[in-house]
Amino acid sequence: MQDGKVWILGKRTRLIWKAELDSLADERTARVSEVDDDFFKRKPIRRMYVDPRGLHAFFLAEHEVFYNHWSSPRVFQVQVTQLGAAQQPKAFKSIDLQYVAPREYDLFEILLGTEDGQIFHACLQFSPKAGLETIDALKHVFDTGEYRAILDLKIAKISGNQIVLAITDQTLHQYHSNKNVNLKSTFNEYLSDPQRGKEHTIRIDASHGSNNQREGDEEVSANQLRLYTNGLPQGPDEEAVVGGFGWMNEYGFYYANYNPGEFIIKKKSLEIASYIKKEEDSVVENVLPSGFAITQFHIVYMYPRNVTVLSKISRQIVHSCTIRELETLSGIVLDQRRNMLLLHGKAAPLMIANLRRGEDQDAWRYYLHREQFVQAINACKNGKQRAFAAGFYADHLFSKEKFDSAADYYSQSDKTFEEVALKFL
Repeated sequence: MQDGKVWILGKRTRLIWKAELDSLADERTARVSEVDDDFFKRKPIRRMYVDPRGLHAFFLAEHEVFYNHWSSPRVFQVQVTQLGAAQQPKAFKSIDLQYVAPREYDLFEILLGTEDGQIFHACLQFSPKAGLETIDALKHVFDTGEYRAILDLKIAKISGNQIVLAITDQTLHQYHSNKNVNLKSTFNEYLSDPQRGKEHTIRIDASHGSNNQREGDEEVSANQLRLYTNGLPQGPDEEAVVGGFGWMNEYGFYYANYNPGEFIIKKKSLEIASYIKKEEDSVVENVLPSGFAITQFHIVYMYPRNVTVLSKISRQIVHSCTIRELETLSGIVLDQRRNMLLLHGKAAPLMIANLRRGEDQDAWRYYLHREQFVQAINACKNGKQRAFAAGFYADHLFSKEKFDSAADYYSQSDKTFEEVALKFL
């Protein structure tokens, strides 16, 4: 589900079902469209991807890629540039999409990662009349330099900066350009300076193995990458600002925030969260989730029959529930445009959680932790919180010898006159 649009691929039937979430509330008025393609049914689909606006769905089948548009009953095959027999791509493992221009959602670039560490690129356009058109055919544009599968990848633009992230089972590759260029040009910068790619790579120490135990479906990848945004989009044609990412692997859970002007994350900046599951009164650690979602303030771990929510601020469990309506949870999706969480099993029903209420109640603490003091004060919900945050900021300014500014914020704080006066003596 993305932007309120629900996509379902039948595991056995290979039928594609599409429906607006709002229409599913009442079975009598539910409007579900079905895509039935005999050629597509015979393909070994390993992965399905839907873009943030719910318009484009891609299906990875070994070295082939298939596509369906929200408005179309037809499945298209993405063309791959013809290469020599020895250069044919290995199986595609991951995919992400980026719109070429704002508000032009049917003209887009895609990146695909292969099982041998290569990245492929294509530029495509969809129109109701012509179907899927190839602007730039799918072809190899970059090699990570390690013969490991690219298990997930993500594309983002932040203030004109192009960012690409790609993960293997032990490595995070980061690519960045501040020239407001397209994806191919970003990779060309790294091709001309190979050392830059090595400097922007983070490797996990896996020499001691993993203490985390696997639970659930072995077919579900233990290596997943998700972006999160800072709040909701400001309008229907606006995109929310990417704030950071979460990275799940068998060795641990890592996440990072993009600070102003900082678009390459250093290893020391990676935050680490424990894998932890709470079922009723029992808390168990070191159990690898089947999937996760991440927001600006929380991490949501999905287990086969449990969901546990961890605060990024306190690192404490703030919510947990055991799912009894489904035999086994097999997927978790965060609709970032609507701030809704979808959980599903291998059969109906779908379970939806609305995150709008309470998601930002501790935002001011989050900003204080990151020393973003003005944002912290603006995020406060009441006068007591604002007074505390103002005092915290005033102490910071005083330590930097910015006494005039410190005095201003002390006047807004909950600190006593005597307490403040002693600082200035």
